[in-house]
Amino acid sequence: MTNKVVVIGAYYTISKLYFSQGDYQNALIYLQKALKIAEEIKDRHEISSCYERIGNLFISMNKPEALDYLQKALKIQQELSETFSIATTTNRIGDFYLKQRDDEKALESYQKALKITEEIGRKVQ
Repeated sequence: MTNKVVVIGAYYTISKLYFSQGDYQNALIYLQKALKIAEEIKDRHEISSCYERIGNLFISMNKPEALDYLQKALKIQQELSETFSIATTTNRIGDFYLKQRDDEKALESYQKALKITEEIGRKVQ
């Protein structure tokens, strides 16, 4: 299983390279490969990470499916109590709404993310 997690990480890196070049199709291919392995090994953290990365990519591509992927990621993060990831994904949902010009929903998401982040900060101090 450890080797497969390393492969997932390599796919993430390759995807990031393609993304930085504006080659969203190849970036998506590598994220889908990572998701397939994460699902095979039933690693819910990595599945969530794949969903979030695909959602982020879809935001850049201006695809409405971005929200579906971000919500799938958020659901798993909530089940796993991954507070920092919940804040990050909630913020990205705000980015989705902002790109869709839904300022009200964007602000609502950003405020939720801020509240979670402030709560995390209070716990750390």
